[in-house]
Amino acid sequence: MVQSLDFIRYVRSKPDELRKVEAALICDTSTELIIDRHKLTFDPESETVVVERKSPEYIKIIACRIPYNVLKRLLENDWEDMTGFEWL
Repeated sequence: MVQSLDFIRYVRSKPDELRKVEAALICDTSTELIIDRHKLTFDPESETVVVERKSPEYIKIIACRIPYNVLKRLLENDWEDMTGFEWL
């Protein structure tokens, strides 16, 4: 089973991690966060987050790109509309 979006459940259960993600979403500069087994790269210019594995052994994490607005909805547990999400 693909685990690319497992960081969302992790972040929702850890208030400190959630604050880091929320801060990265409003930051004007590119930001990189390591969340559990995931590396998140926030690009404010394109308003997207690239999700990758933190290290090569996490083979079930497949790189993907998530628009900011979709990530915000996922953090609120709204999985209905993932328009713009793409596998890399």
